[in-house]
Amino acid sequence: MQEITKEITKEEYDKLQSMDYKEQEAYLLPDGVPDAWMWGYGYYGHSIFQRDGKYYRQFNIGNTCD
Repeated sequence: MQEITKEITKEEYDKLQSMDYKEQEAYLLPDGVPDAWMWGYGYYGHSIFQRDGKYYRQFNIGNTCD
């Protein structure tokens, strides 16, 4: 499993926290899940979290494009 993580602002984190999972996904992936993730590596969802006073969004995808 690969984790693609990017730091986001507190404001963006707060905005995402107010959304349900599907709304978050539409916001984070406005053009939909990339084909390479969906049909190649495999898309296993996303998460948002706080660590050490910083805010992040993370996508989970497979390791290989089998």
